[in-house]
Amino acid sequence: MMTRAALFAAAGLAALLTAGAASAQTISVGQTVSGQITPSDTSLPDGSNFDCWVFTAAAGNYTVDYRSEDFDAFVAVGKGRDCASVESDFNDDGDEGLDSHLEFAADGGPWFIRANTLEAGES
Repeated sequence: MMTRAALFAAAGLAALLTAGAASAQTISVGQTVSGQITPSDTSLPDGSNFDCWVFTAAAGNYTVDYRSEDFDAFVAVGKGRDCASVESDFNDDGDEGLDSHLEFAADGGPWFIRANTLEAGES
């Protein structure tokens, strides 16, 4: 049930994320964390569970790779700390397996990464 996501900064720094707790957790580029998405995690209105990671971005380009062997991974990023925000960039990678890949440009400040399941009831 281990899921993984990686955050890469343009400068080549990386953070390996694995979905963890329901509340927002702070992560730094280059830090490694691990965990799982479970039915007890916070859910979106569509019923999909998610974990929230917040980091302080320097202005630049970033990539998030979110991997799962157990469910279709869905990743979203947005400015601020509100992981439930609908104003976000997102990616599911469609028919490209269970993993998700997202590239985005940050203008600095706090940004969230929402690692969630594509469908309700997945963990």
